[in-house]
Amino acid sequence: MRTDSPSPVSKPLTLRLAGRVGRAFVLLAIGWTLLGCTEQRASHDLERTLAARQEEPLEEVRADLERVVRDWPGTKAATKAQQELQWIDDLLAATVRGPMLRAWDSVREVGEAAERFKLDHQRYPSSFSELVPTYLRGVVRDPWGHHVRYRRAGHGYQVVCYGEDGLPGGTGTSTDVLIENGERVRVGAAGSY
Repeated sequence: MRTDSPSPVSKPLTLRLAGRVGRAFVLLAIGWTLLGCTEQRASHDLERTLAARQEEPLEEVRADLERVVRDWPGTKAATKAQQELQWIDDLLAATVRGPMLRAWDSVREVGEAAERFKLDHQRYPSSFSELVPTYLRGVVRDPWGHHVRYRRAGHGYQVVCYGEDGLPGGTGTSTDVLIENGERVRVGAAGSY
């Protein structure tokens, strides 16, 4: 004798499976909602950080972007924050490189004037004043407004820029830039004049 009604064992199993599948869908929906909320919160956090870029120093904006990357890993906002961090790092590096390149140019200008002086007089100038006005228009200043220094050294000469701080030694934009005898160029502690 056969009946079409489900067996007592299969009914609870069907309900249990349906309950599990239902719970899985509910958890999945909650997960997607939370992920969406996470993306929205991360995006909002990034927008606030980028809006502050107009008023805050780049170093502070950089720290805020690092926080977005740390607090919201794997989100689109974190990826965008990493891209912005790279841009800021490049900009900060350029702010160091730019003045240092201009410092090199200032030192080279004085060194080239000393070399032209030697071609005309068969000796290097004994002081900076011998270079003005024929070889240089006047005092040569570095990007920070300090005088580029010239001095005789043995049979040659030295030209130095002491960097942003105007003092011997230093790092970053305070690094010394030195030319000796028009041949050897180095960056680092030049000693004092």
